Amino acid sequence: MSYSNERILIDNYFFNCHESFTDVCYSLKEHLNTTNLCWTKRFGIQLCALPRAFFSQYEKLDKFFTHFDVKRQSIFKFYPNTCYGWHVDNHGRTSALNMLIEGPDCHTFFGLPAVVKQNDDYEHISEVKYETGKFALLNVCYPHTVINLNNNRYVLTISLDSQHKFEDIKKYLIDNNF
Repeated sequence: MSYSNERILIDNYFFNCHESFTDVCYSLKEHLNTTNLCWTKRFGIQLCALPRAFFSQYEKLDKFFTHFDVKRQSIFKFYPNTCYGWHVDNHGRTSALNMLIEGPDCHTFFGLPAVVKQNDDYEHISEVKYETGKFALLNVCYPHTVINLNNNRYVLTISLDSQHKFEDIKKYLIDNNF
């Protein structure tokens, strides 16, 4: 694979948004401090569902939710010193708009299984550079893994289904100054 083809492939793994949503991040941190949160384990991750109404107070997000008919939004919790192995998300979820709430000592990588398989090697690796309070759009149809080091990590994840293509969501985010 040539460098330019590899770059195109890597650019399709994820997109880091530029706008900072500190007010949303602050509200999510406050929400995490409430006592009656209901955490459930799904696919090896602790998650806490959020009501759609939580996002109505944020005009840009409210428009995003309406435009893409978002049905699922949750906070994911990753425990310290854990690795969530290489995987692609289930068929109903093709993209995820994520925001790091807290827990910066964590790494999310995208890649592809090695062409010449000696073991579980992956090639064309690229790391999502999360910034607290900023969104990152992930193309979860590509293999990815999460390695969490010395902290609890909390991530808002907004699930987008197969009727919306990664490229179209990315264009919307760019056009609407996310």
